Amino acid sequence: MPNFIIASKIPEYNSDEILVVEIDGSKCKTLNKFYAIIEKELLFPDYFAHNLDSFDEMINDLTWLEPEAIIIIIRNFEHFLEKEEADEEDNKGLVLSLLDQAADEQKQGKDGTPIKIIIENEENLADYLDENGIEFMKN
Repeated sequence: MPNFIIASKIPEYNSDEILVVEIDGSKCKTLNKFYAIIEKELLFPDYFAHNLDSFDEMINDLTWLEPEAIIIIIRNFEHFLEKEEADEEDNKGLVLSLLDQAADEQKQGKDGTPIKIIIENEENLADYLDENGIEFMKN
């Protein structure tokens, strides 16, 4: 089952057992803004170094969190990391790939915290995920 869901309407989650992290792409136009939000929402330890390697390490650990599942919701995807697009690397694609890999790892680990990523649907989103090799389902 894919880790990513493209949703026309984001469902409401009201459970103490699920940690819902909302990422607004219009407020995360750079990696630094994304790191600040994800660090706060997922309670990353003080040693988080605000780079992709450290993000990869943190998102694959999450042992400090107690919820039974994590749902990461991304809204305004067209603006997500848009100021990073001039860079040679596709940082948006890298972040999504790291999230996808972490969700796969968490599925396989006995002590893992399942992760689902829901992206609010918009034009060309499915094509973008396909181009980056990220499996998804539509809701």
